[in-house]
Amino acid sequence: MTWRARKRDSGQNLVEFAIVAVLLLALVLGIIEFGRVWMTFQVVTNAAREGARLAALPTGFTNSGAVTTKVNDYLTAAGLDTGVASVTVSGVDGATGSNATVTVTYNVDMLFLGPIVSLLDSSSSIPGSFTLTGTSTMRNE
Repeated sequence: MTWRARKRDSGQNLVEFAIVAVLLLALVLGIIEFGRVWMTFQVVTNAAREGARLAALPTGFTNSGAVTTKVNDYLTAAGLDTGVASVTVSGVDGATGSNATVTVTYNVDMLFLGPIVSLLDSSSSIPGSFTLTGTSTMRNE
């Protein structure tokens, strides 16, 4: 290969690296976002389970306020904002054998991909946030 042929190809490596680096960065950020949303879903589900366990205790030991406080404490301990969480409690004062149900709804925003999607296209089908719901039902003691 002559010197002139090599000189013409000198920028090719830089262009290829730029294309691959953008794709690789998008892949890594997508993996991080998915892992964070999955972790949040697990925390929301466990918070609902903790609340349902408390709600299933015999009558006189608990009420809806205590269950909501327990769920919010669990979410706070996990580092989640309780201001965007919604807790629904049913069957707390039910008879023995009936079911106590706790539903926790949490809105999680995408940290990296959400702002990028909203900048590119506001009518995009890719969401900038997700609503996660965790439900747990336990039999009253």
